[in-house]
Amino acid sequence: FSTKNRGIGLGLTIARNIIEEHGGGIVPISEPKKGATMAVYLPRYRLPL
Repeated sequence: FSTKNRGIGLGLTIARNIIEEHGGGIVPISEPKKGATMAVYLPRYRLPL
């Protein structure tokens, strides 16, 4: 979803995919009538493949 005249609203989906590919996660934190914040968690160290 996007409120902009241009764009297709895929930015958060793309960001989530990149974060998850690096072993992290993204968690929405929302408050009614205040909006939402996204908390991004990434591992401190790279895990062996």
